[in-house]
Amino acid sequence: MMVAITGLGPFYDGLSHFVLTREDLLPALALALLVGLNGARTGRTTLFGLSAAWLGGGLAGLAWPTVTSVPALTIVSFLVLGAMVAADQRLRLAWPGLAWPGLAWSVGLAVLLGGVNGYLNGSAMAGAKLGLAGLAGIVSALFVTVTLAAALAVTQRAPWAHIALRAARR
Repeated sequence: MMVAITGLGPFYDGLSHFVLTREDLLPALALALLVGLNGARTGRTTLFGLSAAWLGGGLAGLAWPTVTSVPALTIVSFLVLGAMVAADQRLRLAWPGLAWPGLAWSVGLAVLLGGVNGYLNGSAMAGAKLGLAGLAGIVSALFVTVTLAAALAVTQRAPWAHIALRAARR
């Protein structure tokens, strides 16, 4: 994974890296649309879970950098999440007594996606000598992007708007 170097400093290099790298941006947007279509509570919880997992994975990647890119993993994550958005998949569990049915699935997906991509980003940041500041830029851009995308999906109430969001993902 190549790191975008802007010359503006490590924080902005990390911020621009997230926005310019489709391996990070597209799966995060697909997850944001998926959880946004499942409601505000699911979107908020997943947002914080994704950001925390991305930060944790990034810290692990900074500490133990080994792998810098796994294109097949990125493709699979985007295809699975994109298919779930296109199918308007509802994140429901059949466990009785679970207060918020979709949260376990959405947070599980967020932790998996955030941990793996965060680790890859941390390894790339270590190789580019951007360190914690670069990782902070990535996580900041992630938080804002996922917040806006999930909020857009949550606010769509009309059935045709849900179809438009799912079709726009394609």
